[in-house]
Amino acid sequence: MIKTTTESIANSTVYRNDPQLTFAVGANETWHVQISILFYEDLDTDIKFRLLRSNPAGDQWLSLFAEAASKSTTPNYDSVGYQFCGYMASFNDEINYDYSANRYTALNLYGAINTGSTAGTITLQWAQRVSGSDAATVYRGSYIKARRLQ
Repeated sequence: MIKTTTESIANSTVYRNDPQLTFAVGANETWHVQISILFYEDLDTDIKFRLLRSNPAGDQWLSLFAEAASKSTTPNYDSVGYQFCGYMASFNDEINYDYSANRYTALNLYGAINTGSTAGTITLQWAQRVSGSDAATVYRGSYIKARRLQ
C-alpha cells in the first residue's frame, strides 16, 4: 500500500485513519510489516502515530521498532540526523514525534503482528500531538509493506 496523495492536519489532536495506509488481515495470522512514513512536523505542534486494529479479539499482539531520519530544510533526506525513537508493543500505542525544530522526517517501523482470533484491518492513524494552526503533513510516497508469514 502506497500513499498517492499528501495530506495535512491542523488544529486537531484527534486521530484520523489514513485511507491509503491500511490492509486487511485474517484470523490467527502472523505478519511481517515495514511502514515508512514521510512527514513534516512543526516545532509547536509535532505529530503522533498509532496502528488501529479493527475487530480486536483473542491473542493479538504486535512488536514494532521505530527509527527516524530527519532534516530541517527540504524533504530530500540527505545528510540527516538519525535516531531510535521507540517501539509499539500493542495496538493503540503511540509514537509521539516531538522534535525541537521544524523537521522533514522519514519514520520507519519494522516488526511483526499477530492478528488473534478475528479478521479485520490494520490502519495507520495520525494527528497533531499539540493542536495548532501549523499543520502536520504526511507525504505521498509513504507506504506499508505487509507480508503474511502464516
